Amino acid sequence: MHTKLSVYFMFAAIGLLFLAACSQNTSHKTNKNTGTATILPTNDLRTATLPDSLHNSMPQITTNTKPLPAVTASPPPPAAAQKQVGQANPQQAPTPPPPTAVNIPAGAPALPTPAGSPAATATEPEPETTEPPKPMRPFTPMPPTNTEQLNAFFDHANRFLQRNVNNMGRVNYAKIKSDKTELNALVRKINFINLQDATPAEKAAFYLNAYNVLVIKLIIDYDLPKSPLEVLGFFDQILLDVEQKKITLNQLQKNTLFALKPDARLHFALVCAATDCPPLLNAAYMPKTLEEQLTQQTQNALNTPKFVQPDEQAKRVLVSKIFEWYENDFTSSSGKSVIGFINQYRKNAIPAHFTIHYKDYNWQLNSQ
Repeated sequence: MHTKLSVYFMFAAIGLLFLAACSQNTSHKTNKNTGTATILPTNDLRTATLPDSLHNSMPQITTNTKPLPAVTASPPPPAAAQKQVGQANPQQAPTPPPPTAVNIPAGAPALPTPAGSPAATATEPEPETTEPPKPMRPFTPMPPTNTEQLNAFFDHANRFLQRNVNNMGRVNYAKIKSDKTELNALVRKINFINLQDATPAEKAAFYLNAYNVLVIKLIIDYDLPKSPLEVLGFFDQILLDVEQKKITLNQLQKNTLFALKPDARLHFALVCAATDCPPLLNAAYMPKTLEEQLTQQTQNALNTPKFVQPDEQAKRVLVSKIFEWYENDFTSSSGKSVIGFINQYRKNAIPAHFTIHYKDYNWQLNSQ
């Protein structure tokens, strides 16, 4: 009987050892979510106590027990296991991967920095510069030079004549009178022009255009008379503003323009607002083309019956009174007679032995 109890208690002790070992193995559980092992506290079998009744009757069993090996954290599960974990716990967001370093080549432009990042909020010192601070508003532009003002006058005069003079040299005075804005602006330029830096060709072209524009100005100011002769002192008394000086049309023609350029061809470019005047060019005279324009205007005039009308049977030629008023200009400039000057620009020459007679001059307004 005593032997049976001893065997019974021996098997009971072995059972307790088995239960303690199982408890030790199950205490190492892996956290599926984190991939790490959690070590649960366990009781060592060697410290377990039995009831006194069993302890006194239990035979003494000597065992050579070795300490359990240290439990270390197991490595994280593979990607497949992580995917399964993510599927099993949809509410838990997966851990984002660590940022990957990007190699930026030298000289490449910097990438934009997200707002709120340390790089965006960090204040870098501004580079030192020796440039003066820029004004908040731009500086006032420089006024145009004398040359720029003169070129602006030529462009303005050219547009004005193109709009208001037809191919026959007739002027649309009624249209100009209905809106005098452009004419008045052009007259102001004539007054405030500065020819200090101008070449002789630029000055001659300016005075020639100024004369023709100021004639139109007087016709408009005196309410479109039927003839310029109806206006008292039209050519020799009414003062006009040219280069901030007061001069008459005759002074502008003789004392200014012809003193600068004593050229008889100018008589076929200056227009006095009468029908028998040379046709007004519907363009401005330009410095670079002045010589060609004067020659062309002279040829156009001297090849028309209004200026030169030969009579073969009477052996005479009827010419414009311009040749009588300014005979000295035509003869002294060319060193020839009036007929000799005319033949320089005519297709059919006038015989030198023809007598000269002057036509009556039509002073009616050269209006359209």
